[in-house]
Amino acid sequence: MNSPLGYGRYHRLILVSIAVLGICLSIAAYYQGVAFNGQLRQKEFERLAQIQALRAQQLIDNSKELLDAFRGMFIASELLTREEYRRFVLSVLENHPEIITVHWAPRIVAPDRAEQEGQLAAQGLAPIGIFDITPGADHMFPSPDRPEYFPILFAEPREINQVLIGLDALQRPDTREAVQRAASQGQQASSPPFRIIQDPEGPLAMAIYQPIYTTQPAPPTTPAQYRQALQGLVILMLRPELLLQALIDDDQLNSQLRLLDISGEQAVPIYPRQEPPPATSNDRVSFLLELPGRQWQLELWPSTHFLSAHASRQPLWLLLSLLLLTALLVAFVARSLRDARALASANRQLLHRQKELDELAYYDQFTGLPNRMLLTDRVSQAFVNDRRQGSFTAICLLDLDGFKEVNDSLGHQAGDQVLACLARRMQRSLRATDTLARLGGDEFVIVLQGLRSRDMTEHTLQRLSDEIRQPISLVSKSRVTVSASLGAVLPCNGERLLEDWLSLADNAMYRAKNAGKGRYMILEAASGQADCRT
Repeated sequence: MNSPLGYGRYHRLILVSIAVLGICLSIAAYYQGVAFNGQLRQKEFERLAQIQALRAQQLIDNSKELLDAFRGMFIASELLTREEYRRFVLSVLENHPEIITVHWAPRIVAPDRAEQEGQLAAQGLAPIGIFDITPGADHMFPSPDRPEYFPILFAEPREINQVLIGLDALQRPDTREAVQRAASQGQQASSPPFRIIQDPEGPLAMAIYQPIYTTQPAPPTTPAQYRQALQGLVILMLRPELLLQALIDDDQLNSQLRLLDISGEQAVPIYPRQEPPPATSNDRVSFLLELPGRQWQLELWPSTHFLSAHASRQPLWLLLSLLLLTALLVAFVARSLRDARALASANRQLLHRQKELDELAYYDQFTGLPNRMLLTDRVSQAFVNDRRQGSFTAICLLDLDGFKEVNDSLGHQAGDQVLACLARRMQRSLRATDTLARLGGDEFVIVLQGLRSRDMTEHTLQRLSDEIRQPISLVSKSRVTVSASLGAVLPCNGERLLEDWLSLADNAMYRAKNAGKGRYMILEAASGQADCRT
């Protein structure tokens, strides 16, 4: 990492990380924006669709209210003529295009059938009398004998519904269950979608039945009483497609839609009758439409036109803006790192130069050992540590025996090899806290700090003497052997200068040398006693 190559890789990693992070955040923000825009678009579509669904429900509710109005009309009129009925229906249909027809089917008992059929025939209606139809509304046939009939007598608008006059509303297969429910419960009931005789191949229709009862002698309360009091049925017919026309033609909503009858166990398609084309979006919304006794489900999908009209470019602009910001940030960081790299290079050069100066000032250039200046600092630190830890320091002076003969006989190059080799050996023999310094020539100073006893000093000096006596192999294949005379003084402290301690150690060293080479002498500063050992 400290090398220029390492810094280059590290800086490239930073730039790549910023770029990747910026791109990832930009893409994430883009998709978040797209999702948020989709949520807004979906809410807008739901709002518009709900408005139209409420309109469709309102049309259904209006139809129920109209049936109540028809019920009131029949209750209020003892004898309602066809023309009065026609005028009332046409006035209603002008404002309700979703209603295709309104029928009146009175109750006719079996003895009155012939008379009723005769009256219809006299008016040119119901050529086959009271009749039934097949489920597909493609075949009409005279009704068989039954106790009672509910033939449609009034069908308006008459022009398109005349063919229905005479149809027994109670016996139609598609609507029988709804008619019977309305008759026995006294409530409006809706039929499932069915084909109509007027247009069997056209859109499906459905009917809402309003039962009309006699209230004499008392209003009915039970199913049997309802059936007994039943006077007839007002039948309002709707085409669901017309209910949805506002949705189909809404350019603002412009949706794909489907209407299902979900009253039974299985949903029955009402519109469209065939399978709709694939939806352009999965953002489907559903609404329930409530009819008397039935439920429809209205499903809507936004169309391509709606989606494109409500598409927003904000996520794209956000993506481009964030990518541009990422590029600017990468460029800024790249320039900052380049400046930092240049500054780091300058600092490294300064540190290298400072290190060279320190080595020149504090270290011996040949052996790499501390010189006199650094030795002074190390001794001061040792004295401070001794006061803190309650230990003491020994200062030793070492002079090589026989080194002059090596220089004279083998040359200065061989002497330099001997000094370098001995410096390495002595460093290996010392602790990490000890200091080995070279004063010049073949003189060395050893500072042993943190001592607890004199024995530690003797062991160290003996170990140094043994290491120095070992033969030295030179580059010239020659082998030489030297020894050392050592003088040590202890305990040393800050009460005297380093030069004073070195002078005492020098005296001890010369006394050892005079006693015989290869010896060491320890001088105790307090008592002045000296002990010479080999």
